[in-house]
Amino acid sequence: VSASGNARWRGKMIEFIYSPLSQSINRIALIQMTCSKKGVLSMKSRPKYGFSGYSDEALNEKMQWIIDQMTGNPHFPTPTPAIPVLQAKVDAYAAAILAANSRAVGTVSARNEIREEAELLFKELAGYIMSVTSVKSVIDTSGFDSTGPSNPIGELPAPQITVQSGQGSIKIDIKPVRGAINYIVEMCDVDPQTPGAEFRIVATPTRSRVTIECPPLVYRWVRCRANGSAGESDHSAIIRCSAY
Repeated sequence: VSASGNARWRGKMIEFIYSPLSQSINRIALIQMTCSKKGVLSMKSRPKYGFSGYSDEALNEKMQWIIDQMTGNPHFPTPTPAIPVLQAKVDAYAAAILAANSRAVGTVSARNEIREEAELLFKELAGYIMSVTSVKSVIDTSGFDSTGPSNPIGELPAPQITVQSGQGSIKIDIKPVRGAINYIVEMCDVDPQTPGAEFRIVATPTRSRVTIECPPLVYRWVRCRANGSAGESDHSAIIRCSAY
């Protein structure tokens, strides 16, 4: 590394460019490492924003922990969404969890709806963090778990999925994709060929199996993308399915 903070070595083309801060190299401005035409090794870190493996209680605690760590964090001065918006949703989620314990009519679906809304807000927050930094030690101060350097991975292939009908739900199995950090599962409530039909994100699991609650005997259309340090893959084939 030179005194100016720049270093370049071009064999298989490895390039590091550092940004000096307070007379020290504190932040990586760019790390690009191209190993071959087939693969790119990304040394960037990113927050993990897939929450499908959490129980409701554990997720509520995790989200509160993230809020606590982000509040007043000098690395992230302008969180998006704003902290009060996140706190209001987490408080509503906690109340919905307690209400659902009674199993009163409508309380479980209300809890699930609020959970989905909260996950989307925290996914947006993860996007804000990624726009600020890719340095693992800084991301770790946010309360999010973070990824580390990956192995050489090129463009991710589209995942292959299978769907099983369950009682009031569908179970989606995703054939693991090497290099995937998580998966993005999308659902459409009508035939995708219908004008105006849109897919919506229903889960971002880090594991290769996810269960989605659905009304029985109503067709849904699902597809999936893999997400990794090299970016997102193409969509899987679309599968029509229904719960019973």
